[in-house]
Amino acid sequence: MALRFYRAIVYQAPGAGLEDGWDVVFPDLPGCLSLGDSVELA
Repeated sequence: MALRFYRAIVYQAPGAGLEDGWDVVFPDLPGCLSLGDSVELA
């Protein structure tokens, strides 16, 4: 099986406070996302 890499974009919504969490989206995989209270958890 070939190893594949996908770009991930990690961001926090503008105006959000540090306690509001982080989002991760994968542009090449529509609908695939992750959320977390910190960058590491997201």
